[in-house]
Amino acid sequence: MTLKHANPAMMFSVKIVMLAALFAPGFVLTAYAQNTLSGTPSPASSQAATKKDDAASCKTADACRKAAEQGDANAQYSLGSMYLYGNGIAQDYEQAIFWYTKAARQGNADAQKYLGYSVDKVDAQTISRYRKAAEQGDANAQYRLGSMYLHDDMNGKSEDQNCKQAIFWFRKAARQGNVEAQTSLALMYEQGLGVAQDYTQAASWWHKVAAQGNVVAQNHLGLMYVKGQGVAQNYAQAVSWIRKAAEQGDDDAQFNLGRMYEKGMGMTQDKKQALAWYRKAAAQGNTRAKDVLDAENTRRAAQQGDAKAQNDLGQMYRVGSLVTEDDKQAIFWWRKAAAQGNTEAQNSLGEMYQNGRDADYAQAVSWFRQAAEQGNGNAQYNLGWMYERGYGVPQDYTQAIFWYRKAIAQGDDSARDALDRVNSAIALRQAAEKGDARAQYNLGKMYDDGDGVDKDYKQAAAWYRRSAEQGNADAQDGLGLIYLNGKGVPQDIEQAKIWYHKAAVQGNADAKTVLHDLDELDRGNFRGVK
Repeated sequence: MTLKHANPAMMFSVKIVMLAALFAPGFVLTAYAQNTLSGTPSPASSQAATKKDDAASCKTADACRKAAEQGDANAQYSLGSMYLYGNGIAQDYEQAIFWYTKAARQGNADAQKYLGYSVDKVDAQTISRYRKAAEQGDANAQYRLGSMYLHDDMNGKSEDQNCKQAIFWFRKAARQGNVEAQTSLALMYEQGLGVAQDYTQAASWWHKVAAQGNVVAQNHLGLMYVKGQGVAQNYAQAVSWIRKAAEQGDDDAQFNLGRMYEKGMGMTQDKKQALAWYRKAAAQGNTRAKDVLDAENTRRAAQQGDAKAQNDLGQMYRVGSLVTEDDKQAIFWWRKAAAQGNTEAQNSLGEMYQNGRDADYAQAVSWFRQAAEQGNGNAQYNLGWMYERGYGVPQDYTQAIFWYRKAIAQGDDSARDALDRVNSAIALRQAAEKGDARAQYNLGKMYDDGDGVDKDYKQAAAWYRRSAEQGNADAQDGLGLIYLNGKGVPQDIEQAKIWYHKAAVQGNADAKTVLHDLDELDRGNFRGVK
């Protein structure tokens, strides 16, 4: 979203709710938590404290939307809250601010409080009123005038000019202690809006806001100390600021403090304290904290021998969900689950041996078979595929069809496609073996390209030859290329020319081009065979 399309409250609210993203890349703190510290969605005001369950004027997103579109201010505010927190609808910060603004313009106090200002119509009279008060030193008017300059097309000035004017008035208000202006300056310096990006200035303004007890600023300043952004990296300072916010009940700060305890960053590592803070955050609905606690519960259950938990923990390690990705740990836990007959774990082990760095197709088939024989549809499909391709077992279309049909019976559409593919391959091979020249060429092309079979240039050459000898021009062209490149047969330029000539006589354009290039080669004018 650009400033041109944002009203001042919308712009700053959106910028603040995006704070968490600023600290996500590469910051891994835990063996069983997500890879980001958390920043609370918040308005640009130390006073605003919108709760996740506020203004439940309608029960569902659809009901709220219908009422909101008909102009119901309470519904507009509720819909904005749903978008902000992802309650019953996909999280969308821009939509949240869009609906908050609509509600605020109708006088909804909660929406106005969230946005951090009473929504005024930005006209000449309003601007004049605030400008007079601002020039007389009124800090609140200075902040509001700065916000107005961020409104689209303010006085016909460019976006950059408006940003600079906003900075001018925010500075005046901020120097008088206006928290909203200080927060706005912190954000603009941090993100380079109207000024050169300057993390040091941003940290300085965040510090001023945090010192006044604002939990969002305290948590955010702590994150800046974690990353050393605008300040020297200092985990002890990070803990100090994050703790201040956590002890005031901010769930994101509570989550972050839990992670610091878990990793021992700026304090003695203490898993019990980590879990205690995670529980505090989870009790307030913090989804990251809930995920961490769920992961911890999964680990405990797995250690106590629960096969499902062992399988789930293996999957977590395989994809790096809430834990550091670790294939060895994935295999370790899957083996424990598989030994108890868990078919998902057996199938997952098969896939690891099929696709892992140290592939072992025989092991893959063994695990797929164990799961398939117990009725696991994914394993039935996988075992059919191994038979179709001849991986870990001799190629056997009859067995492939058998297992694909079992998977189809469980509703696997991909198995249906695979079965069609196998039946087509069988029909093509049967036609080729009966002497159909076109089928022979197509079968050769399959081996040449590795389409549905492993690449095999010897098989490609053999089938091209059988077709070419019956006069198929495409096969003659293909066989010419096989000889030219020496794939599947010893390289033989003269044989290549013979087959290219046969194809060219029948009008094959590719063969004509290659023959021309080969003639140029013989004359010493070679520019490369195309």
